[in-house]
Amino acid sequence: MKEKLIAYFNAKAPRERVLMVLGVITLLWGLLFYGVWIPLQNAVQEGWQSISRSQDTISWMQEQAQERDLPAYQLIADDPKQAIEQSAAEAKITLAPVQVAANNADINIDNVPFSSLKSWLTTLNSTSGIRIETITMAPADNVGGVKVQLKLAWGPRG
Repeated sequence: MKEKLIAYFNAKAPRERVLMVLGVITLLWGLLFYGVWIPLQNAVQEGWQSISRSQDTISWMQEQAQERDLPAYQLIADDPKQAIEQSAAEAKITLAPVQVAANNADINIDNVPFSSLKSWLTTLNSTSGIRIETITMAPADNVGGVKVQLKLAWGPRG
């Protein structure tokens, strides 16, 4: 087969050979452009759009968390650590060991569905008076899940 193609190519006039080579180069360039470059550009654009949507969601969540803070900032629960752990267990959220300081707690959660996180934090605030001081989220391995670093606080703002 290869020999037949070479013989066919050599049988053509020099001008036809140049046109055939230019045609093959154009065809390969078109395949590369439309088969690799365009899909790659679309994937990058979708990635940036996803990041933008995530940032908008985080901003919205932070605004909603600030709007729904308890106005008096009073602690309703007797033991904040127990309230955090108990409410997380009820919401079926697995917490790493909670580090509690005087009026705040640092929490890391490796993988939690966003909807579960939202309802847990809302319930925690309304039932115990514990509020979000800072929150950092990143996408987790599964779809709809997030990795979360939280700093929860209670009592008067200081």
